[in-house]
Amino acid sequence: MAFKSQKWLIGSASVIALGCFLATPAVSADLMDPMKPGPERTVSGTFDFYGGWTFADADVHPGFHSFDSDYPLLGGAGRVDLPWSENMSVQLDVEGIAAFTDGTEDGAGPSESDNYGGGAVAAAHLNYREVDQFLIGLFGGAGVAAVNDTNSTGQDPAIYFVGVEGQMYFGDITLYGQVGFLDSDADSTNEALSNAVFVRGVGRFYFGGGHTMLEGEVSYTSGDQDEGGGATDDVDIIGWGGQLVHQFHNWGNDGYIAGFLQYRGNHYEEDDPGGPDGETTEHTIMVGLTVGLNQYSLKTTERTGVALDLPDFTRQVSVTTSVDDD
Repeated sequence: MAFKSQKWLIGSASVIALGCFLATPAVSADLMDPMKPGPERTVSGTFDFYGGWTFADADVHPGFHSFDSDYPLLGGAGRVDLPWSENMSVQLDVEGIAAFTDGTEDGAGPSESDNYGGGAVAAAHLNYREVDQFLIGLFGGAGVAAVNDTNSTGQDPAIYFVGVEGQMYFGDITLYGQVGFLDSDADSTNEALSNAVFVRGVGRFYFGGGHTMLEGEVSYTSGDQDEGGGATDDVDIIGWGGQLVHQFHNWGNDGYIAGFLQYRGNHYEEDDPGGPDGETTEHTIMVGLTVGLNQYSLKTTERTGVALDLPDFTRQVSVTTSVDDD
C-alpha cells in the first residue's frame, strides 16, 4: 500500500486537533445561557477535524472499462484571521487530509490503479471587509496532491493556485464567490490536472441566533491532462455540495464548539480526441467538529473573523488521474 504520503498528512491533522484542544479553555456555558455579542475585530481562529467516506464510480473507457472505489478519510484544518486595521486583514489557512486507499479499485485493470491519496495545502487571503456589508480580496497558496498508484511511486504533484474572492451579506444570508487559476507540476507519468481555471459559488444561511448554518455550493473547473508527447486532453470538473453546522457549546466571546455534517459531489469528464472519453463521479460524506476561538457564534466568526475557505484543490488534481487509463 502507498501510505507514505498519508502518514505525514495524518500527523499534520492530529497536531492541529491536539493543539486545538490544548489551547481551548474549559467550556463554562452552553447556548441556553445569555451571552453578549462578539467583538468587532480581534485575532481569531477556527480548527476543524473530521472523518468521512468517499464512494466513486469511474467509466474510463465507457462500455469497456468501469470500476468502483470507496475509502475512508481523515483530515484537519486550521484558519487564523489577523486584522491590522478596522477593515483590512489577512487570513492564513493550513489543511491536510489523508485517504486510506491502496491504489486499486474493484473491477479495475492493471493500468487503472490511480486513486485519491489526500493532500495538504497552505494559503493566505488578503481582504477588505465592511462588517455586515461585503468582503473582497485576493488569495493564493500551494500544496501537494497525493496520488496512490500501485504502478509507480513518487508521482505526487505539487499544486499552485491564485484567485480573487468576495462576499455579500444580506442579514442572515451570505453569498460567496471565487474565481482563479490552478496549476500543478503534473506530467504524463501521473496525468493529473494542470493549467486549470475555476469558479465557485457558495450560499450560507444562518439561523438560531447565528449558532446554526446551512450551506450549499457549486463549482466548475476546466483544465488539462498531460498525455505525453506534447498531447493534452481537456478535463472538466463539476462540483456540488452542502453542509449543516450547529454550535452546541459556547464560553461567551472566548469561543465555541460546533459539529458539522457535510456532503460533496464531483463529476470529472475527460475529452480524449484520440479515443473514448472517460468520466468519474464521486460522493463524499464527512462528519466533524469545529472549535472557534475568540468568537461568539458561527455568524460573528464569518462577519468579523475567519470568513473564507478553499475549493477542494488536492482532490481535483489527484482524482483526474482516475479518469484516464492510458
